[in-house]
Amino acid sequence: MAVVLPSTSIDFMGMRRAWIVISLVLTGWCLHEWISTGQNKFGIDFLGGTDVVANFEEDVTATGIREALLKAGINDSTVQAFAPNTLGEKASEYSIRVKGTEKEGSSKLVKEALTSMNLKYSILREDFVGPIIGEKIKVDGFKAIAWAIIGLLIYISYRFEFIFAVGAIISLAHDVFMAAGIFLFFGGEIGASVLAALLTILGYSVNDTIIVYDRIRENLNLRKTSKGLKVGDKAMRDYTLSDIINLSVNQTLSRTILTSGTTLFSCLALWFFGGGAIADLAFVLTIGIITGTYSSIFIAAPVILGFSNPDKKTA
Repeated sequence: MAVVLPSTSIDFMGMRRAWIVISLVLTGWCLHEWISTGQNKFGIDFLGGTDVVANFEEDVTATGIREALLKAGINDSTVQAFAPNTLGEKASEYSIRVKGTEKEGSSKLVKEALTSMNLKYSILREDFVGPIIGEKIKVDGFKAIAWAIIGLLIYISYRFEFIFAVGAIISLAHDVFMAAGIFLFFGGEIGASVLAALLTILGYSVNDTIIVYDRIRENLNLRKTSKGLKVGDKAMRDYTLSDIINLSVNQTLSRTILTSGTTLFSCLALWFFGGGAIADLAFVLTIGIITGTYSSIFIAAPVILGFSNPDKKTA
């Protein structure tokens, strides 16, 4: 790991106030996105509706399909391209989702709209989710997120200290709000795949936070037991809590860059080439990896300082 960044001495804690202000502003903006979009932020997985997957014999654009749907009287629809040409303007396979309508009526309207385009196509799949089932999926999904956070709070409190758990939970909540808010800002809809991505972000983010916390604990114990040990230009016993956190973050920085970088590249590949629901999941994960890495340094760690004396030299 050290070959990536042989030695760094970045004063992360010295920058914490500026980054906390930036985080508060961005989190507030994401909360506004969540509230202002109302029920429209949820897809058919939660609200109920019809999903029709159509394959055209020639490449068409999503814009052309949307215009045909509007002419047929379908105003609340989502059109997503699948492989093979999801990076280009045109594709041959599309998922067409219509919210909150009856199965027979919505499917018939979609087929009529596609027929009006005078293009040869075939229907690969038709799925219908009832509003009652959709509501249950939504409630159970958000319960899963809540229970995951509670479970992490208990585990981290036991494994470390309660204040460490508070920092981790604040960091996790930040990551989930950021990922969901940015996704909504770009016109996405919260569905089952996005909910799965948010749960994945919880696991990924807490893993990075635990690595930093474990190194902080090791260095705090080392400060207690060291006898004249020098790290850098001063003795370990003279390190303040702020110094310990900075040292720990710098020591784990190479590992963070390698882990986050490789995971990020994988998610970017899925985002660009996956298409459909896979692209939504990968986009949310991409945002979550970026915010999760950043929050482990500038949110989870500073919370410990917020409830401690940063100049204190005894644990």
